[in-house]
Amino acid sequence: MQTQAQVGFFKPKHQTHVCTILDSSLFHYQLTTHDPKGFKSATKRPGWTTTMDDEIQALQQNQT
Repeated sequence: MQTQAQVGFFKPKHQTHVCTILDSSLFHYQLTTHDPKGFKSATKRPGWTTTMDDEIQALQQNQT
């Protein structure tokens, strides 16, 4: 069996929307913001502790 790359068949890369995405502030935020690697580093950031509390409350409300 041969893979598509071995045969020389590659899917084309569509870059039609790249220009509009690069100007987006959300895209810039996602590139410059780093998620914490673990629980300890997440608890040191006020935004993450609030988010974790909200998630736990939602799980309790849904009884999951």
